[in-house]
Amino acid sequence: MARVSIMRILMVFAATAMLVDMVVAVDITVGSPNGGWDLTTDLSSWASSQTFSVGDNLDFQFTSAHDVLEVTKENYDSCGLGSPISTTVTSPARFPLAAEGSRYFICGRGNHCSQGMKVQINVGSGTSTPTPPSSTIPPANGPTAAMLVDMALAVDIIVGSPNGGWDLSTDLSSWASSQTFSVGDNLDFQFTSAHDVLEVTRENYDSCGLGSPISTTLTSPARFPLTAEGSRYFICGRGTHCSQGMKVQIDVGSPPPPSSSITLKMTAGSILGFGVLVMMLLSL
Repeated sequence: MARVSIMRILMVFAATAMLVDMVVAVDITVGSPNGGWDLTTDLSSWASSQTFSVGDNLDFQFTSAHDVLEVTKENYDSCGLGSPISTTVTSPARFPLAAEGSRYFICGRGNHCSQGMKVQINVGSGTSTPTPPSSTIPPANGPTAAMLVDMALAVDIIVGSPNGGWDLSTDLSSWASSQTFSVGDNLDFQFTSAHDVLEVTRENYDSCGLGSPISTTLTSPARFPLTAEGSRYFICGRGTHCSQGMKVQIDVGSPPPPSSSITLKMTAGSILGFGVLVMMLLSL
């Protein structure tokens, strides 16, 4: 009987160790630590010195003299400004790296792109564990099992789901009032080519004004990380869609306690190993 108890204890410790063996998503600021999203930074050399993995976040910080356009490979090579995937005119701008492959960003102001203000981001699988900044590592000997269990996980919220979407037929105001949005969540828009997503000011939200949007996204899906408390405003910029009700106000609150400052995702090996241990534990 004592032997069984010892085995159970050892298995619990092993399972906890597997939970700790999680991949920490990294927030990567373009050009840092010695440069930025500007005309003086060698962005190509900077990007080649970095490792970008699925789950990381790419952050652009810039002055009002610049903006960030995500573009196709063709427009990246030619510095073409037509039909960008997204346009962000206010800093900071965050782009979650949600899939493997290459993504392309340029500055759309003047001839900044042709002067070198563009960057290609090659995103890998994220199977190796990067070294996170020291500020994101839990103190002392790392997280306890209780901390890991209690950790608040970010929620991916699809606009209008489960019974609607980002379209003209969904009562988006009623949908939003039925949801809880917290810092750390992700707001996802899924839509057809008949629509787009503009993040706008409160004034333009109320009037359905299309001038100087905070960002414009033309292709689905579109993800907006909810990184701070407060209200954010989104409209469709096509035709009279906004005045027909295709707009939504998102009121972001603080994350539910207890919270953590790090973003975690489990590796496939950790999930499998933990599941096997749990089954072994239950069979004793």
